[in-house]
Amino acid sequence: MVTRDSVTTVKRLIEHLRRQTVVAKLELVLVGPDTASLVGARELLTGFGSAKALVCDGEFSRGRGTECGLRHATAPIVALTEDHSYPNEAWAERIIATHDERWAAVGSRVRNANPESAWSRVNHDLAYGRWTDAAPVAEIDDVPGFNSAFSRAALLALGADLEVLLDRVGALHHAVRARGGRFVFQSEAVLNHWNPSVPLPSIATWFRIGRTFGSHRARTEGWSTGRRLVYFAVAPLVALMRWRDQRRMRAARMDARETLGYHAVLALLVTAVGFGESFGYVAGEGSAIAALNDFEFRRERYLRPQDRMAFLA
Repeated sequence: MVTRDSVTTVKRLIEHLRRQTVVAKLELVLVGPDTASLVGARELLTGFGSAKALVCDGEFSRGRGTECGLRHATAPIVALTEDHSYPNEAWAERIIATHDERWAAVGSRVRNANPESAWSRVNHDLAYGRWTDAAPVAEIDDVPGFNSAFSRAALLALGADLEVLLDRVGALHHAVRARGGRFVFQSEAVLNHWNPSVPLPSIATWFRIGRTFGSHRARTEGWSTGRRLVYFAVAPLVALMRWRDQRRMRAARMDARETLGYHAVLALLVTAVGFGESFGYVAGEGSAIAALNDFEFRRERYLRPQDRMAFLA
């Protein structure tokens, strides 16, 4: 668990974890950038099987903080949590029961905690749509990024690349799979995730996600300058391909609440991903990772007023 500002930002998450049916078996590792960010941690970290608060030196990011926590944890299963995603009481129990030596990661079912607006629903569906519905326990090709539980050994096996990959969870999953890691989906392990519900930050975020993907792909696959320029030139086609993929996914699980407004927002955000990806091929990721890290902390900044009131209540 990572906090950038203070323990106040993770207090609700800690309270949900303390209500777990297997709380006595849980190890909680809280990481912050300095001692000021961890003031009050001792009082909060009670009731668990074990708990510790750590200062992670150096330039701080979610990936950096998570890596510090992983290296100080002792449990064989590590859950990558978010301060705006809250588990139900049986979440940890279901994760523990499902995990065995076959699996590098157990994916949870992620529900939308604030589904009233089209912006929130589209943000949720783009990030977690394929893991929203109940389903039998089964092997799956991918799991939610943060909000999944990994074999600690599988992550530590990534060695010096781990910190960088933890800030790029799609690439993290690819790296785990490349080493033979297998994933399983447990839909009875449920989390409620608060999604952005304001327009401009949503558009900027998905552009940055696309930019990070494009940059990472071109760099790791050793693309030539010519190939990068070609993919940049066909940016509208990249966006259309993203839109096609989303339409196929949505066709498999249509929702009665998907209004014209929903589809307009979906088209806008998918276009932002596509153009961001094309831009990343030629311009690199720039400050996208830093901006995405900032986006993940203090979710109330990215909620419309009525959602913010409910989130902070």
